[in-house]
Amino acid sequence: MISSVCHLVALETLNLYHNCIRTIPDSIITLQSLTSLNLSRNQLGSLPACLCGLPLRVLNASNNKLVSLPEAIRQLHSLMELDISCNEITALPRHIGRLKALRELNVRRNLLCVLPEDLADLPLVKFDFSCNKVSTIPVCFRKMKQLQSLQLENNPLQSPPAQVMYNLTVLYGSLSPFCRTSPEVRKLMLGYKPTTPRSHDVNVSTTKLPTGHFI
Repeated sequence: MISSVCHLVALETLNLYHNCIRTIPDSIITLQSLTSLNLSRNQLGSLPACLCGLPLRVLNASNNKLVSLPEAIRQLHSLMELDISCNEITALPRHIGRLKALRELNVRRNLLCVLPEDLADLPLVKFDFSCNKVSTIPVCFRKMKQLQSLQLENNPLQSPPAQVMYNLTVLYGSLSPFCRTSPEVRKLMLGYKPTTPRSHDVNVSTTKLPTGHFI
């Protein structure tokens, strides 16, 4: 199916949603005008490195069977939106922080245990890492000054640093027993607004936050 459209060299948007696709042919590299690619709800086990040679601004590969991303993804310098939610990815690639145009990152419902520190170098506005296995939020994430929406519910969080939460103006979600005993979280729940608010929307509902681990 994909091979049949690879001669359309002026193509800018390609929607391959829900087509039972198992592989992406290398011939897709001929689509050098392609800026938006939707590969969601297929049966992809991997993404070819050649895909990273396209001028993509939007890439949706959600609801597949991906276990990893190609290291070459750092070459997508124009990429603004990346959705790889609902896969089986265990780790994000090295140098993902080189995606300097990335504004929205969705890694919801994967198997991530660790968030790379260089994510803090990205100009993210929306970041969803809910429903993973993340236990710690890196302290350096406090540098994410453009972040407006953060979804982190359903992770076994042990150490969400207070510095990361400091700039939040709205926090919604159910109160865990820990939230009721944490002054930092209680201030946020009561609508506490710091002098220089940045991040606007965080969901920590059903996140496990044990007492004594909020640094």
